[in-house]
Amino acid sequence: MKISLNPNIAGLTAVSIFGFSFMVSNIAISRISDPMQILSYRFLTAFAILTILKKMKIVNIRKASFDKEVLMLVLLQPILYFIFEIYGIKYSGTMQSGIAMACIPVMTGFFGAWILKEKNTLIQKISIGISFVGILLTNIEVSESAKGAAYLGPILLFLAVTSASFFGVFSRKISKRYSSLEITYFMMKSGAFFFTATALIKAFFSEDGTRYFTDLADPKVIMSIIYLGIFSSIIAFFMINYAFRHLTASRASSYNNLSTVISIITGVFFFSEKLTLLKSAGVILIMFGVFTLNNSDRFRKIKTA
Repeated sequence: MKISLNPNIAGLTAVSIFGFSFMVSNIAISRISDPMQILSYRFLTAFAILTILKKMKIVNIRKASFDKEVLMLVLLQPILYFIFEIYGIKYSGTMQSGIAMACIPVMTGFFGAWILKEKNTLIQKISIGISFVGILLTNIEVSESAKGAAYLGPILLFLAVTSASFFGVFSRKISKRYSSLEITYFMMKSGAFFFTATALIKAFFSEDGTRYFTDLADPKVIMSIIYLGIFSSIIAFFMINYAFRHLTASRASSYNNLSTVISIITGVFFFSEKLTLLKSAGVILIMFGVFTLNNSDRFRKIKTA
């Protein structure tokens, strides 16, 4: 089944879902003591649904030859990224996690130029810079409020950003061999096996060996699994892989900055966090940078006209 989408809309859809996933993950973490369980439920659900669709021949997914590039892809995302992200959310919170993720386009642009030899125009470089200034503005007060707190959360989030940036580059690289849906399937399969094995081993050696199953009796956990497993894993990852396939690495990853905006909004409405003037200015700069980056070709045509 061939799917045709506007890559910009695909990127926007993906980061919108990802933006709310920080809030949902935070809710799940408050209900489950072991973050590995959350990741296990998430990827097991996604893998099961995609496998059923594959068996019913609704989607066409070829068998992958797990060479170095594919193994590197699934190691970066979902394994390393989600280990760093879930524990980063646990020790940092919703808003700071979303803000940290906005650094991804900056690092992806650097790695894309380094590994894929992609060239960014002056306008694109300025746009990334504007977004980065916005990130700094939204991060200043987070840092101020975190004085005296452990630095483990920010460090883990930085490692998650690094993993996601490399993933964006490798996803674009192997997209020449596999479809966006196939790449998504490889990721869900790898995540399901790794995180489920880890969660079950940890549960087996814990005092309550049945917690992996008993935690599923919580309705909020089930709702979190549905959102994280179907929307954040299958739909969002398909969309972002599709965007990476059809856009440059820096442009596709630039949509991650919108996740910052969404995480701040959810923090305000669902966690009663304050949206100050400084954060508002940062959000405006981030949105302006993303808009300029994704319309840089149009601006260049106007200039040469």
